[in-house]
Amino acid sequence: IRSNSHKLSLSVPDNSGLRTLHSNHGGNSDESENVIDEKKLGLELFAKFYPIKKAQLIVSMPFHINTISASDQEESRSAIGDLTVLGFYQLLQLRPGDTLRVQHRLFGGLGVKFPTGKSSGASDVDIPLAYDLYSGTGSTDYLVAISYIGKYRKLGWHAEVNYKINGESKNDYKYGNSFN
Repeated sequence: IRSNSHKLSLSVPDNSGLRTLHSNHGGNSDESENVIDEKKLGLELFAKFYPIKKAQLIVSMPFHINTISASDQEESRSAIGDLTVLGFYQLLQLRPGDTLRVQHRLFGGLGVKFPTGKSSGASDVDIPLAYDLYSGTGSTDYLVAISYIGKYRKLGWHAEVNYKINGESKNDYKYGNSFN
């Protein structure tokens, strides 16, 4: 966890009870060996299908590479994430008239994210990963989205807004709902 001016104290369970790692952030600390560094890398494969006129179906499968390092220890997990299926239906299409050359399309969408990624790990690791560093959330989540596409000749633009309602995992962990 990187921060410019905060002190971090992290307690994690291990076989002998609890251990705590402390870290001062800000650059000029003599305790640099206790810095906890989290790295997240995500790649996403997605496909769009057009099953009927005015409808599109988007299927997305992410791949995550997440790492946490502290002192001379490092734990890393690489795995496929949670599968998302999102369907859009065209609500509005404005085609240009004689003087207006900009086309507009508006879509409304609903989706589901399935818990296909790994959401827990081995208990015998040196540095247990926090839930947000696993490839999956362990919960079924629901999405509501609106998408806009504009086009002027061969130039186009796209904007999308979505809200995700997160469920609870089998580990009794729940991510906060998100607005993107």
